Amino acid sequence: MADFDEIYEEEEDEERALEEQLLKYSPDPVVVRGSGHVTV
Repeated sequence: MADFDEIYEEEEDEERALEEQLLKYSPDPVVVRGSGHVTV
């Protein structure tokens, strides 16, 4: 069970790092309306 907890903690740390990177690029929420199937 201890091994599973260690793996879970590593994944949680990676998620936090990704969230921090995203906040640097887009600090404010962006809403796109009426784009249909257009990839932005």
